[in-house]
Amino acid sequence: MGVGKGFIDKVLGDVFHPGGLKLTSELAQLAGIDRDTDVLVLACEEGDSAIFLAQETGAKVYAVDISPEKIREGTKKARKLRLLKRVFFKNASAYDMPFLEDMFDVVLCEMTICLFPDRLNVLKEVYRVLRPHGTTVFSGVIIHDIPKETERKFRELTCLFSSPSIPEYVELFQKAGFKSVKGIDRSEIAEEQYDKLKKKWSKLRFFSKIFLQDTIVDEKEFTDLIKEGERLIEEKKVGYAIFIGKK
Repeated sequence: MGVGKGFIDKVLGDVFHPGGLKLTSELAQLAGIDRDTDVLVLACEEGDSAIFLAQETGAKVYAVDISPEKIREGTKKARKLRLLKRVFFKNASAYDMPFLEDMFDVVLCEMTICLFPDRLNVLKEVYRVLRPHGTTVFSGVIIHDIPKETERKFRELTCLFSSPSIPEYVELFQKAGFKSVKGIDRSEIAEEQYDKLKKKWSKLRFFSKIFLQDTIVDEKEFTDLIKEGERLIEEKKVGYAIFIGKK
């Protein structure tokens, strides 16, 4: 099965938040988040985006993640910043969230949609908790026609290369019930993040046996995969996109 997300945590670190909080702010603007908005952040990790949204917009923000450790860390951060009356963390699955129907004005999810095995059911659950005319805004990796063997090796290491293309994502959102769905190509973000990955890997290669011990590749193969990934990004076969839709 490989190291998957654990590998991502160890090697990529902050690279796993493409676009950083600058993109989070852009998503907030696209969704029209302000102090009167009830927001749900899906797969919130340690809560940086949820806390940022509460601070920047004044919105009331709920944040969920499947990992109890991430939720504890997010709560700790919010408590330290005295934000526990505006940011609420909950350990929950994206497939079955403990919220009433029509509860949120905006549901936001960064990066993680490409990691869900059953994306359609996640989007249906997002649709359920959104209020009528509410907005969902996601960002994530997109791919187009990469070689099967390359996809297999990348997926073993990162889980990211099982992502659909923009038209396939748009169709998925529409199947879940969303209207006025738009996919916005932001592949320059993928280029920026890949540059960060290359720099980080050059510093961590000494520890490659630890990071790669449970995977199907060795250090040389992984270094070759990094070069291959760069080529795929340059050829626009791997990129990044924003998706926005209305209930």
